[in-house]
Amino acid sequence: MTRRERLLIAYRGGMPDRTPVAIRGVYPFNPEWVARKHESYAPLIDYVRENTDIVELFGLPRGFLLNDISGLPQGREEHVLDGDRIAYSRWIETPRGRIDQVVDYSRAQRLSMVRKPWVETRDDLEKVLSIPERSVRPDLSAYRERRASIGERGICLPEIPCAASFVHELLDTEGLALWSREERGTVLELLDRFNARLMAYVRYLLEHGVGPVLALLGEEYITPPLHSPLDFQEFVVAYDKPIVEAIHEYGVICRIHCHGRIGRLLDGFLDIGVDALHPVEEPPMGDLTLQSFRKRAGNRICIKGGVQIGDLYEKNAAEVAAHCRGVIERAGRCGALILAPSASPYWPELTPAMFDNYRAMIDSVHECEVSR
Repeated sequence: MTRRERLLIAYRGGMPDRTPVAIRGVYPFNPEWVARKHESYAPLIDYVRENTDIVELFGLPRGFLLNDISGLPQGREEHVLDGDRIAYSRWIETPRGRIDQVVDYSRAQRLSMVRKPWVETRDDLEKVLSIPERSVRPDLSAYRERRASIGERGICLPEIPCAASFVHELLDTEGLALWSREERGTVLELLDRFNARLMAYVRYLLEHGVGPVLALLGEEYITPPLHSPLDFQEFVVAYDKPIVEAIHEYGVICRIHCHGRIGRLLDGFLDIGVDALHPVEEPPMGDLTLQSFRKRAGNRICIKGGVQIGDLYEKNAAEVAAHCRGVIERAGRCGALILAPSASPYWPELTPAMFDNYRAMIDSVHECEVSR
């Protein structure tokens, strides 16, 4: 069985020859990514290339809110605020005036925070809506090359924001929470607009052979505690469901990335018809154990996850290996599991202890295979 076949069987809820293991955020077949990483990552890159079931995320061009704005005046600026923080600003000159977004970045904490979203007022929104509609039709040659370079060793996985993610891109977290109460009708109108664009974009990808897996992200912006299950139903389920149905029409698998407390939202994900969820976090980060998830969803949704990135930084190799064996025992004995970290490695340099932990995670699936 090839590594690609193993992944596809698990994504579809089946039981491959062993539990697949995929390392999020380590992309050995992306030359640009490899070139940017510190030399301390080299052992992990080599080990992932040779010993895991490769899932490389791939970003496709999508313009601004899935709109081609190449004909509009626009620009980016960078300002050093102090010894640690940098402000990145972006502006677009729309037919009704200029809009801009400002993001502060802390080099020490490696965190970004939106200081000014694109839309703060109704006037800002009218400027955004004045941008002429021009469909984004990305060049897929780089995607096809990456997919070919990975071959049967795994999957090249395009990740696309859902409609709710585009509304969040305009309003940011606080703005979306407020507008969902004070301007709910406007939020729904925006979702209608963006989902129509998304459907056309996704169908273009599918008609041009993208697959066998497509990923959606951004659903986590509409989760507790800022948003209710009703918000999730109206802002996510109602819009994701037709997109996933379209993906399935082409025989392609859909995976959704959603951190957080999804216990009260699981029925919504089942209604959407998604094939796989990442990362399905157990307490304390989430509110569902893997057993309870499996009891409610069965093998209708593949669990991709099981390992918190924090554990890979803080625990030792023996603890990581024992945890991974437990995850496979609790959630993978009947299939529909891809062992994976909850997030990408984010330290600029990789310590030997962290490499040992990643190796222990990877080796755990091979040890379980031998013991079956």
